[in-house]
Amino acid sequence: MGIDRISLIGESSGGVISAWIAAHYPHRVSTLILVSTPLRLKGHNNEVKSAGYSGAQQAIAALGMKEYWLQSRGRGGQLTGDRSRDEYFASLFAMTPPHIGQAFWELINASGVDIEPLLPKIAARTLLLSPGASFGTTEADQQKIVDLVPNAKRIRFPDLTHEMYYVAPDRLAPEVAAFLDSRVTDPSMSVSEHGSSLAAPRSEDHDS
Repeated sequence: MGIDRISLIGESSGGVISAWIAAHYPHRVSTLILVSTPLRLKGHNNEVKSAGYSGAQQAIAALGMKEYWLQSRGRGGQLTGDRSRDEYFASLFAMTPPHIGQAFWELINASGVDIEPLLPKIAARTLLLSPGASFGTTEADQQKIVDLVPNAKRIRFPDLTHEMYYVAPDRLAPEVAAFLDSRVTDPSMSVSEHGSSLAAPRSEDHDS
């Protein structure tokens, strides 16, 4: 495709994968954005994620990817309440083949998937978007990520939860766009919504 370097965005466990890629291929990733990303993968909310079956893998096999997404998130109270929006995100989730989804759940529940040792190796400018509450990560882990990644900035949304990327995309999108559009290389600087450079801490809170 002729693309030498990319901007990489990962949410939740996808952020773990994105961080792994950025650490192992620093010459290919120019910008990294991590959303609700845990330090390590571990089985969480297994009863909810199983959607009434013996496990997530069995649920995916029985329901297919789209219906699995809707039922598992419905059980966890993670739907937006907007049926068209929920259907849209479910259709995106369903672009992943079922066998890949099943293998991914096997990975999540495996031991030893830990990105903490890799974080200092990430060379890309990094934006960490942190929820106020999450079943998959903690405040301490979120702060550790921004402390260990050399060129990182963190924005915290205290009133949002783990699924904020699809529950409140209008809140996250301006921050992502400003970060991608900026030419700033100093992690102590930020770009405001109006395009002017402002001195800013490595971490900041955004309330509703």
